[in-house]
Amino acid sequence: MNKPDLPQRRVQLNLPQVAFANSQKKQTYLEWGRGTGKSTVIAWRKKDIVKFMPRSKTGLVGQDYQQLMTRTLPSTIEGLELLGFKKDIHYFFGKRPPKEWRWPEAFQPPLNYENYFSFYNGTGFQLISLDKPDSGRGLNLDAVIGDESALFNIDKLGNNVLTSNRGNIDRFKHTWLHHSLLFCSSTPTTLNGRWFINQEQNAKKYPEDILYMIANSQYNAHNLGADFFKQNKRLLTDLIYNAEIMCIRPGKVQTGFYPTFDETKHTHYGGNDNYIFSISYDSEEMRNSNCNFDADLNKDAPIDVAFDYGSKINCVAAGQDNNKQYTVLNGLFVKSPLLITDLVQKFCDYYSNHRKKEVNYYYDHTAVYRNAASNSTFADEVTAKFEANGWKVNRIYVGQAPFHSTKYLFFGMLFSGESANLPHVSYNKNNCKNLIISMQQAGAKEGPKGTEKDKRPEHRANAVDEETTHFSDAGDTLIYFKLRDRVTGTGWLM
Repeated sequence: MNKPDLPQRRVQLNLPQVAFANSQKKQTYLEWGRGTGKSTVIAWRKKDIVKFMPRSKTGLVGQDYQQLMTRTLPSTIEGLELLGFKKDIHYFFGKRPPKEWRWPEAFQPPLNYENYFSFYNGTGFQLISLDKPDSGRGLNLDAVIGDESALFNIDKLGNNVLTSNRGNIDRFKHTWLHHSLLFCSSTPTTLNGRWFINQEQNAKKYPEDILYMIANSQYNAHNLGADFFKQNKRLLTDLIYNAEIMCIRPGKVQTGFYPTFDETKHTHYGGNDNYIFSISYDSEEMRNSNCNFDADLNKDAPIDVAFDYGSKINCVAAGQDNNKQYTVLNGLFVKSPLLITDLVQKFCDYYSNHRKKEVNYYYDHTAVYRNAASNSTFADEVTAKFEANGWKVNRIYVGQAPFHSTKYLFFGMLFSGESANLPHVSYNKNNCKNLIISMQQAGAKEGPKGTEKDKRPEHRANAVDEETTHFSDAGDTLIYFKLRDRVTGTGWLM
């Protein structure tokens, strides 16, 4: 049997990597910044599994095969090289080892080696795409490793992978690695990644079993160099730089325009579980985003809408009034070269199954400027596009937009619950992700007429427009003009 020499190499680890290497927790979650060394850690775990669990089979999980093939695999192979493992000497990927080498196989070898690592002692690592519902089922895995884990759908991870981490107890009862979990990610910037950061609380409850570690990229500054931080600081938005490099979780800015907004109080899960569970992950309907997925929508009532109009991005916020609660149902946008009419069409497509095709369209003075190209106003274009799709439009012109200082006071009162006349406002956290981020990142500054929303981020060359204040402006128009008259009963003064 061709048995290669076991790799021997002296490797320098940074502080977070040393802490990981000395841990023997069954579950490990690493919230590490870009360039901190997650790929080396994954290779290190693979090295330990090869050493202590020969002929085992581990799942190497990714959001999809594109992520695994283009991002996870190249860096993991580089990490294995660092640790002394040579491709096509110590292991093969995507093909069977040469028959004449007579390497052992895993206790439960794969039928197809296309997405499979085979090591010299029979240890194997199976690539599993969460985008393929059956790729992880029935594998009887001995451990699980996940890269860029904040991107994972936790339901798919549980159904397709975690339930397959089972079996072979008698063969590997000697090592804590058996049935271990390792999930790595930079700090998530979306709600989809909340499952990942929630593990920090589980680690506090069960410290003997779970390790949760946060480490920003500066722990590896001696390898990354000063230019890495300078260049990314210039190129990335503050939100992305803080999350991806510094491990600062997105949240409200310290001096925010919505200081009393609380995501735990003012957002809700709006998914229609009965509908979702009735269809397959792989069905055409699952890929076709539409209002059937929404449990908080009253399909027999009109929908309130308000827009923010711009050359780079157009946004719409949509909601419904349920007396004691005002529900913000959705936030949709299109970016240049698409136009405001394309956004209306996107809205109509999403709500094509809505039975009451009627909108209450709130618009202020920014919607009545003439479009030089077509000699029509934004309000006219929005109305015409809705009507072309068979929707009735109740136009509600609200006049001049309010002063920022007025909105600041109004939303402070609204989200604090101070006024018994105002309903509770709740945002669908699945559909309103960008709208919520826009509100959380909206800063406040002092202006000549009092507190103003800080609009400067909109003008940065590298701004992510759907995360700047454009979206919150659409939400402001919708909620302010829908609810302002309830504050005193006689109208909220500008």
